[in-house]
Amino acid sequence: MVKTGINRKTALRLGLFLGAIAVAACGIAACGSYNEPWCSVTSVTGSTQCLYRSQEQCMASVSGMGGYCVTNPRMGGRRSDARSSSQ
Repeated sequence: MVKTGINRKTALRLGLFLGAIAVAACGIAACGSYNEPWCSVTSVTGSTQCLYRSQEQCMASVSGMGGYCVTNPRMGGRRSDARSSSQ
């Protein structure tokens, strides 16, 4: 019998290594984009997304679906009076 490919131990190590790289990349770039100063909270689902650099951007996002904007709690934020008119 001819042995081909990688063994199970090597595959596990490779998987752990690639997983660590993915977590590190998320911490450095991709997930950092969810840590902006303004967050939208939708009325329908109640989900919070901190994607906005300004209150105006946030309000434009919630204007069609209802919701409100808050400053990012991770940045010591507080609730704003900014609410969309479609509530």
